[in-house]
Amino acid sequence: ITTPSGNVAVGIEIISYQGKDMDNQYTLPTQLTVNGRTMDVISIGDNAYRNVHSTSDADITIYNENIVNIGNNAFQDINIRSITATNVETIGNYAFSGSKLNKGLFRSLIKLGDYALANLDDLYVLDLGPIQEFGYNCIFLVFSFITISFFTFFTVSISKKDNNNIVGKAQDNIVLFTTSGAV
Repeated sequence: ITTPSGNVAVGIEIISYQGKDMDNQYTLPTQLTVNGRTMDVISIGDNAYRNVHSTSDADITIYNENIVNIGNNAFQDINIRSITATNVETIGNYAFSGSKLNKGLFRSLIKLGDYALANLDDLYVLDLGPIQEFGYNCIFLVFSFITISFFTFFTVSISKKDNNNIVGKAQDNIVLFTTSGAV
């Protein structure tokens, strides 16, 4: 995979989870072995976990330093509690929409897709790193208190009246932090 920053990542993309229903605790693999060859998991494909059933008490944690891409709808409506994926550069449309995500650390993120972080009642901490491209309503219907941090070398304009909302319908409970102060 060639990332938006121009880096080339070599490894495996999870295209579909075919395991048992998720209960208690599930940890995303960091490596998989295919035909006797072990490789890093570098990407979660479109819809990869979308149809997985998980119990309401499932506590899914993702900690993977090798993932560079999370596809469209990859974890939509799944009980993910937290994700630390510091090398992810792209998160697709609706990737975490409707999940139970409460903490997301993406310190290399460049592109966040449309509605990628929508309908997240439990989200309270989000680190978007050097993000450059915000999708339409990429953070939408988030009603809990949320702290969003990112660093940028350009001015980011956020407006609920804008046609390309970054944060939509989140009431007035968002705190933004940038290293440049250019919001």
